[in-house]
Amino acid sequence: SEPAGEGQTQLLTVDDAVLRKNRIVTGLEPGPFTDAYNLLRTQVLQRFKENSWNVLAVTSPGEGEGKTLTAINLAISIAREVDYTVLLVDANLRHPWMLEHLGLEHRKGLSDYLTDDTPIAELLIRASRVDHLVVLPGGRPLTHSAEMLNSPKMAKLVEDMKSRYHSGIIGFDLPPGLT
Repeated sequence: SEPAGEGQTQLLTVDDAVLRKNRIVTGLEPGPFTDAYNLLRTQVLQRFKENSWNVLAVTSPGEGEGKTLTAINLAISIAREVDYTVLLVDANLRHPWMLEHLGLEHRKGLSDYLTDDTPIAELLIRASRVDHLVVLPGGRPLTHSAEMLNSPKMAKLVEDMKSRYHSGIIGFDLPPGLT
């Protein structure tokens, strides 16, 4: 099952040099870092199967600790598995930097859905070179991000994603817990 609006998803071109510079390694050549993410992928997918899960959240205590880097590399590693499509959500609404890591320009995203009712189908993007990965960008930064992430509208969105996307994996790049 694909995310709602999959046919409307925009395809954006990512540059290998930018990915390499930003340490997005799982979409590039094999090596020890790619192997580490693939090992993590195997362990995560095993737990998902054992528990019938399809949602993963990545966070850290503070900023700059590599959670976005881990979320992206893990999502790409999972998306490279034959059976999985991954919807990766930039839910760090105070500092939505996921697109920067991919070398893509800022655009509307989750914050626009939560505050302006922009349809999710209009916000989803695909990055070239990574089949089976769909990204929901964070959108414009919000100072009241914690309240938006705890809102009934966000809870409903997560439930909708889980039910519509039950055969795929949904990953959330969350804000740091202690900032």
